[in-house]
Amino acid sequence: MNPMAEHERWEMEILDEMRRARALNHLIFGGGTMLRLCHQLPRYSVDLDFYLRELKKSFDDEFNSLCDVFSKIGLEITDTQAKHFTYLIELRKRRASRRLKIEIRKENKQAQFVETAIAFSSEAPELQVRLNACTLRQMWTNKIDSILNRKLIRDAYDIEFLLRRGAGDLGSLDLNTNGQLLKIVKGFSKRDFVNTLGPLLPPEERRRVTSTGFNFLEGELNSVLASK
Repeated sequence: MNPMAEHERWEMEILDEMRRARALNHLIFGGGTMLRLCHQLPRYSVDLDFYLRELKKSFDDEFNSLCDVFSKIGLEITDTQAKHFTYLIELRKRRASRRLKIEIRKENKQAQFVETAIAFSSEAPELQVRLNACTLRQMWTNKIDSILNRKLIRDAYDIEFLLRRGAGDLGSLDLNTNGQLLKIVKGFSKRDFVNTLGPLLPPEERRRVTSTGFNFLEGELNSVLASK
């Protein structure tokens, strides 16, 4: 099993432990890993990202209980923080180098854009985890915000995926935003595709993307800009 596939299996095992601890009842799953495990995004993602469903109730007790659960099953907690805006747990298997970060954001603006989803992976076919997840439409909004703020190639990849799935509408964005998106997308180098995005993709998808780049997304952006 390649390292990314092995890491994905671990993500599923962690989600299953969180289900058993009933922590998922209070959370909304989001981010690239949610797109991968719930909607077959063809790239790997290494972190688990959540939002709190409710802010009226403190999550501190559940957070501490979750840390205890991970310790009891033999995981090393290399970092744990309860910040003003987020809870953070970083895990590592004993004597392993790869780590898994779980981030829980203390905001519930996502709560009205949530659906029930099933997380599953061919790397852990015996596991299926039912949970609350951001809708694809909400993920589109999140990813547009993300790429404008941090300009990461994986966000552009996810935006193209969502656009192909019909979850996004470039026409609903203003002219300036579409112009910024096109500038960011065209700014990624061959090195970005090969060295940054490439390791997150299965071999066949890696070959496709390094060959075509974001031609589809660029074409859609150019079309929208030409019509405005």
